[in-house]
Amino acid sequence: MKSTISSIVTLALLITLLFPATTYAHSGRTDANGGHNCSAKSIRKGLCTGYHYHNGGSSGSTSSSKTSSSSSSSKSKTSSSGSSSSAKSTKEKTSSNKPAPQPQYTVLDKKLTVNDKNQTLQKSLILYDQNTYIYVRDFAAAFGYSVEVDQSKDVILSRKSNSIKIANDSGKIYLDGKYTGFNAKKINDSFYINLRAGVQWAKGKITSVDDNSVAVESK
Repeated sequence: MKSTISSIVTLALLITLLFPATTYAHSGRTDANGGHNCSAKSIRKGLCTGYHYHNGGSSGSTSSSKTSSSSSSSKSKTSSSGSSSSAKSTKEKTSSNKPAPQPQYTVLDKKLTVNDKNQTLQKSLILYDQNTYIYVRDFAAAFGYSVEVDQSKDVILSRKSNSIKIANDSGKIYLDGKYTGFNAKKINDSFYINLRAGVQWAKGKITSVDDNSVAVESK
């Protein structure tokens, strides 16, 4: 009898110990994140109420979320950097397309006479850096030079006694192939040369200058 009672008590204890494990365990497959939705049976038993994780599934999902967020942030920074570089490139291109600044000069209301003959000028004489300049074609006409523009767009003035060349890229003026130390001024795509120097190259001399005219003698 005592043996029977002992067996019953032992069985009861075993059932009591096993019951919590049975209560908190439930079946069901987990998804890629390590979780799943509760089954109706598990809900009735009070084991769970909705979607939940197993075996640390939530931490894996969080890690994945962080990685995705980090990747998105990196892409955003790269895109921003690319846009900034593109904007800088556009500004540089815009800057490089700006026209070259024009020299500061003053238009002179003066006539030019050569050997007492009034010259018809296509463009007015100008004052630049306290020196009088003349449009190159007006100079050529006044002193008997022919004008030629070569393939490099250099301007060449020629007559029997000498030749004058103006380099298009630098404005340097050459007399019979030698640099004169003077540069032509380019204004609105037209070259102007120093009048006093030009008169000397043409073997002439300035005889008078006043507020209304410049007089030159030339052989």
